Amino acid sequence: MLTTYRQLFAQPGIRVLMLVGLLAKMPGVGITPVRMLHVVTNLDRGFGAGSLVAAGWTAGAGLGAPF
Repeated sequence: MLTTYRQLFAQPGIRVLMLVGLLAKMPGVGITPVRMLHVVTNLDRGFGAGSLVAAGWTAGAGLGAPF
């Protein structure tokens, strides 16, 4: 099984492609806790309201991703 990955990463440009893909996904992963903490700290709401905002963002991103 590891030989398949070894062959894949031996291809030119794959390492850079994987790194760029990882860096491109980081803001999408980090935006949910940032939005929740913004609601809790800056808007003086509770964690329940922050969690609802985070859940709404996650659901919207999941539904809108195919488009």
